[in-house]
Amino acid sequence: MSVSSDTDMVDVALSSDFDDVFDEDCLEDQYFSSDASNLDIVTADMADMAFEDSCVEADAPSSMAAPKTFLDLPESIRVRIYEYSGLIRSCPVDMAYEKDRPKNRNNPACLTDSDRREMVGNWNTTFGARVCDHPPLPLNIFLVSRAVYRDAFSAFYSKNKFRVFLRRRSDLVAFCNLAARGLKHIRSIHVDLQTHDNRTIKAGVAEVDSHRACLNLWRSFSTVIVTGIPKLRYFSIKCRVKDSETAGAVVENIEDFPLLAGCSFFFNALPIPSVISVAKTAAEYATAVMKTHSKPFPFLKLPKELQIIVLRHLLTVHWDPFIHSTKACARLVTLQSHNCGRAQDTTYLMCCGTCSKTRSACSCPYGQTALSTTCSCFRSPLPYFLVNREMYEVASDIFYTENRFVFTHENPDQMMRFLHPFSNASLAKIRYLMFKFPPTHRSFGSPAPKLESSLQLSWSILFRFIKEHFCMDRLTLVVVDLGTLGSTVIRADRNEYLKRYLQVFSALRGVHSFKVYLRDDPDYESTAEKIVMGPDHVSKKDGEFPFLGFRPVTKTRP
Repeated sequence: MSVSSDTDMVDVALSSDFDDVFDEDCLEDQYFSSDASNLDIVTADMADMAFEDSCVEADAPSSMAAPKTFLDLPESIRVRIYEYSGLIRSCPVDMAYEKDRPKNRNNPACLTDSDRREMVGNWNTTFGARVCDHPPLPLNIFLVSRAVYRDAFSAFYSKNKFRVFLRRRSDLVAFCNLAARGLKHIRSIHVDLQTHDNRTIKAGVAEVDSHRACLNLWRSFSTVIVTGIPKLRYFSIKCRVKDSETAGAVVENIEDFPLLAGCSFFFNALPIPSVISVAKTAAEYATAVMKTHSKPFPFLKLPKELQIIVLRHLLTVHWDPFIHSTKACARLVTLQSHNCGRAQDTTYLMCCGTCSKTRSACSCPYGQTALSTTCSCFRSPLPYFLVNREMYEVASDIFYTENRFVFTHENPDQMMRFLHPFSNASLAKIRYLMFKFPPTHRSFGSPAPKLESSLQLSWSILFRFIKEHFCMDRLTLVVVDLGTLGSTVIRADRNEYLKRYLQVFSALRGVHSFKVYLRDDPDYESTAEKIVMGPDHVSKKDGEFPFLGFRPVTKTRP
């Protein structure tokens, strides 16, 4: 088989992208307010406290047997202690609104569980899903001693993530006043840029004062970043933009920022290709190791072992947003079109959780004008297949062998149409295939007899195709049924239909492994597996249920 023909077949299938805060002046209640009980010590002793930037070092210990102090602990241990105390937290810190933030003393953490997601726009995400209700900041830590003050001061600014709302000039002034002495330590900032009336920003509308003032405010803040935050490593911005000209005005100062380890942009809830192109160029420049033009890196001259390591990192699917599950496993990719031309075409998408290192806004690219250099969502592997013959062979082996593929619907005719364009060589490399039946399809118990016989015929054709084109002795098949949402009668009728339906899988005898997960009828799982694997088969499955993460308990009515 020629590489060109094989590449054409892959192209058909993948064409749709399958394509200084705690200064003595800032400890006062007007800037940071935990609550009265937590700041009694601070306000009582503030008149006598005068911290200086240059602290006098303690004298050397008189003997080698001197006791260890808190500052003698390793930095990682001290940071962990600060996290337990609440000085360092996972949620972004908004210094200007810390005083008015709701606080919950009974909740030691907020949004620490990656599965606590809520709908935000078209995305199911944790970013911005709920208001942070961490306990008050323990400011009295800074009054322990000068040495602890200096250590905690540096940890607070370097380990926390900061959020800045820019609507008026006063917001910029407040941030600079509160964080003046700590700017040099900050490593993560998210900016929420808005006009005072929260309209779409337009650079070409010079006669409108709100748009001109908003962009001027952003340029002033960019100057603060360039001149005052040399250790910045993670940056994100969220604003409402519809045209590439305005997007260019927003990202024009990115080239002067310190070298970033990650950045993300969110411009609109609908996809606008021209704006995404501007964001992509800015992100590549902001995170490039060399900001000058240089020769391309000779990747193909690396040892084969190193090439495989790099390609495995690039081609192994870490997250598929179309899984619609918070418990999706790694290397799981849905066999469907991943092209979201319009956000309304999808019910909801699942955020990968890595697109925003500042933990402030979802920047996953599907269905919206957003871009992130740290996003782990699935991307089409087609560009790696088209480099040359050698790259195609290595990349296709890794992509089809390392990943696990899932059909998320019950229509075997659609499955057949999707698999048919793939080449025989590509299908033979697949090692894991799953059939997921979501609960949203359970409005009726079972299809009519005539329709059921037609479906069984379609399944038989699909299974014959699998036997002819897949490597059966290396293939693992998994059937996952997420149960019914209807009454007990519908559930019983559906279970009987599944028993008849699973009998059709007997055509796949000879497969390497066959597993069945039935949410409503777990007792039949072992029997269904023996239909394919033989009567002596012993089921070996862990206690977790795919896409749920736990083994659900079936509830029956008395």
